[in-house]
Amino acid sequence: MKKLAEKVAIVALICISFVFVLLAVLYATNVIPQIEVENNSVAIVVLSVLSVLFVGLSVYLLIVNFSEVINVKRIVLFYDANTTTRASYKVVNNIVYGCAKEFPQLKIKRTTFRVDDKMGLVANIYLESLVAEDIAIYVPKLRNLLEQSFSEAIGLKFNAINFEVTKLSKKFTPADTLVEAANQTPAQEAAPVEEEAVAEQPATEQTETTDTAEATETADDHKQEDIAAGEESDVQTNE
Repeated sequence: MKKLAEKVAIVALICISFVFVLLAVLYATNVIPQIEVENNSVAIVVLSVLSVLFVGLSVYLLIVNFSEVINVKRIVLFYDANTTTRASYKVVNNIVYGCAKEFPQLKIKRTTFRVDDKMGLVANIYLESLVAEDIAIYVPKLRNLLEQSFSEAIGLKFNAINFEVTKLSKKFTPADTLVEAANQTPAQEAAPVEEEAVAEQPATEQTETTDTAEATETADDHKQEDIAAGEESDVQTNE
């Protein structure tokens, strides 16, 4: 029905355009004098009606060909030389709402299906969320569940499943930790680092002092051993 309406609109638009072009040529060549057109009320009414029809048909064709909100009423699931299997919009929509029941945090407002430039199906799902934080958690899960359900139930695959959140049921309030992080200045963030550096410096000095003391004690021990060895050699020589 939609394709038939488009064809009728295109034919009518071409006929009206032809009438306007013919009148313009006749008027330019002075075949139809300007005085006769101005004094003829019937001609003025006809031209006005044709102008309104021309504008209306042009707007209709633009909306039909460039709008993305037009629903697909029937979807071809698979076909061969002998048969074709289709699914209606209600069947596909029923699967969407059935999957959405598994996530009570999200509420589906409406759904639309269209054909993209690659001749594939695109699903647009408009959601209402109870809490803003639930969007990032449950929307990816709903998308995965929809893809698996369409593939296993009716063998349908979408080129894209798009979500649009139109309303939040509860007013969003940021968490206290986010507010504190946003209010924290760069100087405050760098202060703990300086304190840690100052705290680490005495520990380093203490370590160096300990190492020096151990080295000194080791040198004294060697010195005492050398002295003791020297005394023993003197005693043996006297004997």
